[in-house]
Formats: sequence, C-alpha cells, structure tokens
Amino acid sequence: MKARSPRISWHWVGQVVCGAASIVAAAWLFGPTIRTFLQSSAVLDADRFVAASLHAAASPSLTEFMVWLSWAHGTAGILVLTAIAASAMWRYSNRLPLPVLMATVPGGMLLNVAVKHAVQRLRPDWGYALQALETYSFPSGHAAGAMLFYGIVVVWLWPRVRRLEARIALLIAAILMVLLVAASRIVLGVHFMTDCIAALIEAGAWLAICLFGAPSAADSSSPWVGEP
Repeated sequence: MKARSPRISWHWVGQVVCGAASIVAAAWLFGPTIRTFLQSSAVLDADRFVAASLHAAASPSLTEFMVWLSWAHGTAGILVLTAIAASAMWRYSNRLPLPVLMATVPGGMLLNVAVKHAVQRLRPDWGYALQALETYSFPSGHAAGAMLFYGIVVVWLWPRVRRLEARIALLIAAILMVLLVAASRIVLGVHFMTDCIAALIEAGAWLAICLFGAPSAADSSSPWVGEP
C-alpha cells in the first residue's frame, strides 16, 4: 500500500525550535567564558599533545585516507548522505519521519555554524594543516555532522535489526565512523581535540532534542509513518 506523507506534530516542532534557541542563546551568553577556558594553558597543552601524537603516528597512506574521510564528511558529503538516507526511508512504509531526519542533520549543521560564530575560536596553527580555513574552529562541523548522521541512521535501523550481535555491530560501526571523522580533523591540523569533543556533546544533545517525543520507526500506528 502506498505510504502516506509524514504529518508534523506541532508540539514536536515547538520543542525543536525552543531547543535550538536555547543552545544558541547559551553559546552567545557563555561564549566569552568558553573562549577563556579554551585558551587556558591546561586545555592548550592537552590539545597540542593529542594533535602532535596523532600527526606523528599517521603514515602517508593513513593521512591520505583521513583526507578522503574528511572530504566525504564535509557539508556537501553529509548532505548527500542525508539525501540517500531520506530516499531509503521513503521506500519503506514504516519509516522514521523525514522531518526528524531533516531537523536532526541539516538543522544540526546550521546550529553548529551558529555556535561557531558565538564562540569564535580561531583554527589551530600547528604549521602542517593541509587546508587553510577561514571559518571558526569550535565546535567541529565534521565531527558534529558525522555524529548526527550516523546517530539517526542507528536509530532508524535499530528496530529493523533483530539479532543482538547485529545491533552491537551496527552501534560499534557508527561509533568508529564518528571517532574516525573526528580524528581526521585533528590529524589534518584543522581542529583542536576540544573542538571535536564539544561537537560530539553538542550533536548528542541536539540528537536527543530531535528524537525526544518523535515516534518510533517501528510505530506503524503513528501518523508520522506510512501505512503498514
């Protein structure tokens, strides 16, 4: 039977809008405090140590892989992956509502840009960056995008994966992909470790906001999903 278009719950829309406004307001309110914390010697020493260690351990072939991985999870790459996921979801009658996907990934990436402009942390200057970026550094957009995309994919696939071993494999694969994307930004010298950590925290919070109160992908009785 042909699937119905998802219906939007205005309560959920209000929740998402308020959540986004709260995160942006907090970033602007505490931006100066965050900048001061990030400039402390303890934080900078930790960032420098991790960056130097990862960069020294990366072979030329691994660095090349990190370049490709980073490119694939940039803004354009994440949007393409999101479009593919949206197409896959649309093919199934019992699907995670597409508005949830759109709010989570593209919406979360826009939210990340707003937080960047609130904190205004400059890029690291280690001397070996493979890209000269003019945008702000904190939090990492690549790490946030990966967290949002793979997080929503896990949520969508979870009810469809019945075996415990397969669920564990799915979760581990998603975590590894997110960590690899974050590590690639540090290896390439364009982000601090703390940029990536903050991005994962921010993206995790946004993912929770978008999913809280949203219908389950397995809930065929929900007006958000198509008819079974």
